[in-house]
Amino acid sequence: MKFVKVVGLAFLMFNVLGVKLAAQPLDSLVQIALRNNPQLKARYTSYQSQLERAPQQNQLPDPRLDFSTQLFPLRMRTWEQAAIIGGMQEFPWPGTLTTRSSLAISEARVSYEQAKAEALNLAYEVRMAWLEYYETLNSIKILEETLTLSRSAERLAMARVESGRGSATEVLKVQLKLRQQAQQLSLLKNRTRFPLSRLNQLLNRPADTPVQINETLNFVELPYQVDSLLAQIRRDHPALSSLRYAKEASRQSEALSKLEGKPDIGLGLDYVIMSKVVEHGLTSDGIDMLMPRIGLRLPLYRNKYAAKSREEQLRRESLDLEAQALVNDFSAILGQALALQEEARLNHAFVAEQLQTLDALINMQEGNFSTNADLYETLLENYQLRLEYQLMDLAAIVKTHQAKAQVEKLIRF
Repeated sequence: MKFVKVVGLAFLMFNVLGVKLAAQPLDSLVQIALRNNPQLKARYTSYQSQLERAPQQNQLPDPRLDFSTQLFPLRMRTWEQAAIIGGMQEFPWPGTLTTRSSLAISEARVSYEQAKAEALNLAYEVRMAWLEYYETLNSIKILEETLTLSRSAERLAMARVESGRGSATEVLKVQLKLRQQAQQLSLLKNRTRFPLSRLNQLLNRPADTPVQINETLNFVELPYQVDSLLAQIRRDHPALSSLRYAKEASRQSEALSKLEGKPDIGLGLDYVIMSKVVEHGLTSDGIDMLMPRIGLRLPLYRNKYAAKSREEQLRRESLDLEAQALVNDFSAILGQALALQEEARLNHAFVAEQLQTLDALINMQEGNFSTNADLYETLLENYQLRLEYQLMDLAAIVKTHQAKAQVEKLIRF
């Protein structure tokens, strides 16, 4: 019961934290998912149902009550046996009931740690869907700004044609570029439906429920050391904790098998009812009897107990190998996250320098465009190049947050 109270307190703190984070939209969405996701709720409900096995396993077997009578009663000179009422209670070998209860709790803890690991994965999925949605929305904003510049260029080209200083070729080129950008914009707007639908699915609400994003993400660094992260993961990650509890359950299962290989003792008491006997006109009363009984369950067939011991030993070896495989996977995820962050850092630094130079070039070209028609096509190309650099910088910033989400998936217990 103490364990259940601790878990209840944890859930209360969990909900309180959710309220505090409501002012932070992404974290608020994560908390909504953790509270409302049906698959995660099913995990925790399964854990709670497994906890109810412990009191079931800590009880003695139900006592047995017997009643018998005889069609042809045993008759002696002075008495006749009429009926027997008896009862028996079986007692497992000392320690069996406690071990069964401990085994049930350990198995429940395995489910609880698995639910915690699933909660980490759910939070990660919410963050990744949100980041994809954020990147798509901001790509739309960048493209709309570029479209505005292209329309301005179209108006300038048309003004040049009307004044006799330009040609229709200039107008057609910018219109081709405008249609290309408009098509790209339509595709991006349609693409928002994919992360939005995924995000709402994780939040357990209708797929078209709107999500308002007001944040502006900045480039983030990952001040982590792989060795210290791996040490923390080995110590605290719920997926590895679930394997440790599974090993503990395996040891308890083996211990229970050994206890079940001991005799069970049954203690009982029979009450024998004697009836009156009439013989030669004389009545004789029999005396009722109390007869204590004792019984033993003899586990003579030992092969199943030896096989159970070997089974649990192999199971623990399997769990050790599974834990090592998980650590290797986590190490690979950390390496990929840090590599992703470094790639994003390089792109971010490169784009910042390129945009600074390109913006200066575009400003000069826009100032000279009215007098130098040869700059027109180059100006359009530079608008497109700035669009590509802005999208590249946006992707780099989002990648740093994706890398952060990958790391937090492993350490944000």
